[in-house]
Amino acid sequence: KKKASSGKTFDEAAILQELTPNLREEITLYNQRHLIELVPLLKRAPPVFSSRCALALSTRVNLEGEFVFEEDSHGDDLYFISSGVCEVVSQHLPPNEQ
Repeated sequence: KKKASSGKTFDEAAILQELTPNLREEITLYNQRHLIELVPLLKRAPPVFSSRCALALSTRVNLEGEFVFEEDSHGDDLYFISSGVCEVVSQHLPPNEQ
């Protein structure tokens, strides 16, 4: 759920499900346009590739102290940090390189 500037909470996924597939796709691409501009791989890629990636994205919010993933775990996801700060901690890196 997201909060609008008016302070009301809305469920973006539920709203998008009510739309036609084409309109849902256009709105999703519009909402993800800032990320495509920020990620060089997506910005330089052919539009079809960037669009498919944008449609596959989902938003995830992590609070301070939460793990995005843990070292040596099996990775199935790719993360883009669109705002905030992320700390990378590894037992394989010296403390001054973390």
